[in-house]
Amino acid sequence: MMHQKPSQIPTMAENPNDHNQQGTRNLADESPLAVEMTCNHCNQIQKTDVKPQAGSGTYIMCLILSIPGCCCLPFFMDKCKDQVHYCSNCQSQLGKHEYKICK
Repeated sequence: MMHQKPSQIPTMAENPNDHNQQGTRNLADESPLAVEMTCNHCNQIQKTDVKPQAGSGTYIMCLILSIPGCCCLPFFMDKCKDQVHYCSNCQSQLGKHEYKICK
């Protein structure tokens, strides 16, 4: 049986906020819908509260719809906004699923 050195074994990231390290994955950044996850701040397993927020995709869509009267539509449609996930226990922001015009 071949044994790996400890430095070669993949591990979870030390800092849960650092999404660039191997092994970390934030479900809140991947889903526009509420997800169940552990909060990094209060360490409680909660279903996230999702609130829409105008982001860069909303403003780009506004520019695309520059026809008078239509340019404001993305600001009234939640599907054209970023979906920001908050902990339902401590209200800390856990992630953001960004609205993208072209996927």
